Amino acid sequence: MSQTRTFDKMEIVKSIGDKKENKKINLTYIGNDLDSVGEFEFKLDAPNGQWGMGAIKLDKEGKFEGESNMNVSEKTSKSNQLVLHIEWGNQSEEIVLENE
Repeated sequence: MSQTRTFDKMEIVKSIGDKKENKKINLTYIGNDLDSVGEFEFKLDAPNGQWGMGAIKLDKEGKFEGESNMNVSEKTSKSNQLVLHIEWGNQSEEIVLENE
């Protein structure tokens, strides 16, 4: 069964040191009704921790960029799967991100 996606994404994790990473997320709304999104929140689950933001809005082009430097217990490796959870209104979407 295929799921219709509402968001497209790009997520970048860059090591800053042994115990710190910069996590950056770019989301783009690819649905048909940008006004229906309103405020939304996201959470990124990774083996070395979670990161998220709430009460955020897309810009007029349907895009959002967020970034954070985080202390982590271990670096994100290329074999790790990251799961992005997005919630808005009464809807939610989950996107599995694969490291390349």
